[in-house]
Amino acid sequence: MAATSLAGPGSGGRVPAASRRRSRGRAAPARLLLALLALAGAAAAVTPPPSAPDMPIQDVTVGAKGFGITAGPGNELVQFPVSVLSVQHDAGPGFPLVLVRASGEFIDAGGGVSAGMSGTPVYLATDTGPKLLGAIGYVFPSADHQLALVTPIAVMRGDTSGTGAGAGPGPVAVAGIGTALPVATPVLLSGLAPRAAALLAPLFRDPRLTPFPAQASGTLPSGDEPPYVLEAGSAISVELARGDVTIGAVGTVTAIDGKRLLAFGHPLLGLGQVQLPLAPAYVTAVVPSTVVPFKLANSGQKPLGTVTQDRPAAIAGTLGSGPDMVPVTLTVDAPAGSATYHEAVAADARLYPQLVAAAGLQLFDRSLSQTTGGYAQIGWEIDLHGSDQLNLVEQTDDPTDIATAAAKLLAAPLKTLADNAFRAPGITAVKANVHLSAARNTAAIVDVVAENPKVKAGTSLVAHVRLQPYRQAPVVRTLSVSIPDNLSGKVTLTFRGGDVKPSGQNAEASKTNRPRSFAELLDAMRQKPQASELVVEAPAKDGTTQRLDRLSLPYVITGSETLEVTVQDGSEAPSSSAAKPSDESGGSSAAPSPEPAPPPLNQPPGGSPPSPPSGPAPNGDGSSSSSTPGFPGPARPSTAAGPADDRAAG
Repeated sequence: MAATSLAGPGSGGRVPAASRRRSRGRAAPARLLLALLALAGAAAAVTPPPSAPDMPIQDVTVGAKGFGITAGPGNELVQFPVSVLSVQHDAGPGFPLVLVRASGEFIDAGGGVSAGMSGTPVYLATDTGPKLLGAIGYVFPSADHQLALVTPIAVMRGDTSGTGAGAGPGPVAVAGIGTALPVATPVLLSGLAPRAAALLAPLFRDPRLTPFPAQASGTLPSGDEPPYVLEAGSAISVELARGDVTIGAVGTVTAIDGKRLLAFGHPLLGLGQVQLPLAPAYVTAVVPSTVVPFKLANSGQKPLGTVTQDRPAAIAGTLGSGPDMVPVTLTVDAPAGSATYHEAVAADARLYPQLVAAAGLQLFDRSLSQTTGGYAQIGWEIDLHGSDQLNLVEQTDDPTDIATAAAKLLAAPLKTLADNAFRAPGITAVKANVHLSAARNTAAIVDVVAENPKVKAGTSLVAHVRLQPYRQAPVVRTLSVSIPDNLSGKVTLTFRGGDVKPSGQNAEASKTNRPRSFAELLDAMRQKPQASELVVEAPAKDGTTQRLDRLSLPYVITGSETLEVTVQDGSEAPSSSAAKPSDESGGSSAAPSPEPAPPPLNQPPGGSPPSPPSGPAPNGDGSSSSSTPGFPGPARPSTAAGPADDRAAG
């Protein structure tokens, strides 16, 4: 005998969405409902019971019968029977849970309760009609897949009314059965390969929220979306990014009260208060699995509303227009040519560094067409609230995987802003131009020699710096380093690459150099030396480090060397003897002749990248660093700066 839908006769367990809309408002009598529930193994397309009252947890009894409603293939709502096995009052998440067994054709076909069914509403039959028990929130991956734990609706409503931080509940141990975990949430990935998706791992505190690679093409083009009805049991997508890269988490609607929506029955990311776009999801299939079956789905682009709460018991939101997002434009110039990505990411500082990094890696992999070492230069334009703009330039070199290194560098300033303790960063737009090369482009500092180891305070020290570019002839740069009046006696100068961490700075000095306001943080980010700069520093009397010179070069500068000099006050005459660079045999020789260096790399496409930070005022007349013959001139003038200039994180 075929099962019959609560909304009327059904065919194959499914009815068109239009029929479900017409049948809304008709509730089955309790006796008929109980008879239908006895038809084990039958699946039926239904309309959710209109205005079903909540079932108090104290009224739940063992053996009670009911049904769940969820979106199946074709996005048609499907009903499946459930029965109550127990009430877990001392459950792990800090609130009671109801253990149920799901059954029927739909559950059997998928091999149990599937990922994507989190939030599926469960109703119990009563003498006055069905009542809403809550949402499926937990399953048993290592036990019976037909078992599930239901988060009570009262807990869902109460938990999502708070304003504090969110959290993720831990596993729930049920005696005699095993450990239950929150139902895995499939994450739709459109335009994002598994390698790039791996950079999203920091977002997912719960390992079961790992993106499903099978969802790698799950976005429907605008205008091609089929009809969609938003109701209890419908599939929804909570979007983290949208555009050339789309990332959305799929779950199920539990209840709609006016313009208020409840879903999932467990947290998404456990972030508490959020502003995330809500969009339709279109289920195409349920894939059986020995771990947890999962729904395959496509994400639509029609905005449904905004998720405002991400809590231990549920997510909640409001229906209507979606929230503002941060537009991101990534342009890359690489051996394969130029390409540009456009996307919008959630305007949440806890999310956008990883979202932008993942999109960047996808674009870089596509541009290089191989996993290889190489060099990258990135120029950023980051717009902030209040018409402020942060322009930065940085370089990196990696021996094995320049695409991943560049993607992490791409996210670095966004993470610095996101992690700041002063105020919300207020990022309104991000543009980045990236130049990629599969050729290594580093130069190591090999040796530093002073022409005169004694120098008068207030004058300049001439130093020769020998550099070893990667698999090229060595080169020498000659610098005229201004010696400030506050230095005297034996002084150790440090010559390092701009991205090489200073050594020997004590904890108190590090504390002194920290930014004390958001404005200082922005200034420190602007003044931070680039990886392609040669930086000269000396210790200050207060234990901090003072920068004496900085010189831009066409390489990523690695390593550091020290040079000890004697600084005399104005009454002492410096020695006339000049120290000469040492040759490899340990004797003295003239400074080695410089070798021609490779020409500077081209600027990224799409116009010039954001201008490098102007830096503080140059030493003297701005010509303290001289180029030796045959070596390209610096990309910007060498400059001097005080100890506050290294305050930027990242």
